[in-house]
Amino acid sequence: MVPEGWQSTKLGEVFKSRRERGREGLPTLSVTLNNGLVLRESLERKTETNLTPKEHLLVREGDIAYNMMRMWQGASGIARFDALVSPAYVVLKPTDQIDPVFASYLFKSKRMIYLFWAYSYGLHSDRLRLYFPDFSIVPVTLPPIEEQRRIGLLLSKWDQARNVIKQLLQNSEMQKRASMQMLLTGKTRLKPHRHRRWRRVRLHDIADVVASNVDKKSDPDQVAVRLCNYTDVYYNVHISGSIQFMDATATMTEIERFGLRKGDVLITKDSEMPDDIAVPAIVDEDLPNVLCGYHLALIRPRPGQVDGDFLSNLFLLKQTRHYFLTRANGVTRFGLAVNDIKQAQLWMPELDEQQDIARLLRDCDQAIANLKRQLVLLEDEQKSLVYRLVTGNCRVKAKDATAPVAAIG
Repeated sequence: MVPEGWQSTKLGEVFKSRRERGREGLPTLSVTLNNGLVLRESLERKTETNLTPKEHLLVREGDIAYNMMRMWQGASGIARFDALVSPAYVVLKPTDQIDPVFASYLFKSKRMIYLFWAYSYGLHSDRLRLYFPDFSIVPVTLPPIEEQRRIGLLLSKWDQARNVIKQLLQNSEMQKRASMQMLLTGKTRLKPHRHRRWRRVRLHDIADVVASNVDKKSDPDQVAVRLCNYTDVYYNVHISGSIQFMDATATMTEIERFGLRKGDVLITKDSEMPDDIAVPAIVDEDLPNVLCGYHLALIRPRPGQVDGDFLSNLFLLKQTRHYFLTRANGVTRFGLAVNDIKQAQLWMPELDEQQDIARLLRDCDQAIANLKRQLVLLEDEQKSLVYRLVTGNCRVKAKDATAPVAAIG
């Protein structure tokens, strides 16, 4: 059912293909899945090109560019200024019947993503392409242009709120990294410990190190357990019972040896990339039925010698990471020998100073986690709002478009 005042049309009626050559002096933009059009130089993995500016396409302010191979995944974005884009992209010039800001949100909606997939051609999913002639016949139902503009303005305010949280998150992460570099190297000392000396130790002198050989399996003669695997450690700073661990089975000996205890430090022992070696995570609570899995090493601090939180943060230091990266062996897969882990040399303060440092850094982690939760909640609310707005289930009046984000929903 078409909402009152809305009209059904095709995308080719409201967008035209722009095939203008680029020109000298303009920046180059790339289409990303999550952030739309961004400066190519800002990408971590930017692709080099030998194309001249004239061999690029021109995208003008207010145009929308999309990656024809990834449009069905949401790879499109609005241009905020004149720029260059890859000739492999499609540049859309909006007519006076479509508000490009509204369209940029519409193109990310679940229904439109499905239609872009349905109208793309290719033998396999990684070969699907949406050329402009096929894009132009995709059906769409649009509100009046004034309502489109109100929807675009409203959703832009949500983006602004999301960007504020992203900036706060980025600042908090930078602050933690700076604090770690100063506190974990002794360059900055906490007042009660200012005149106490640090000592250099080998890891095997302060902790027990074992490599797990427990992999996913199902044996009716063994005990049902859960397995903390590589990705659990790689993507989590803290390991707790809230993680959805993998089901497995193990012997009682394996449970006693590899069951997780509060204060244990887990690190990635094997990886496809050397930079992903020795990524740490701290175990926050006793998890006797959760075992350290394959491709991980379990480091168990000895009581009175080292604080697990402090040690986990120490593994994030550039100096410590350099030690492990230079010892990762392999060609297509890289790994650390247990003895190399044991022989790592670390500078350590006394236990009470370790604990004070760890508390400060855990406060930083908590602030970062809170901001991440806020960001996820805001993004979920925005996705729900986008769906309701672009389907006409929720209509926007003039006063709603200028209301603060906190008052909308």
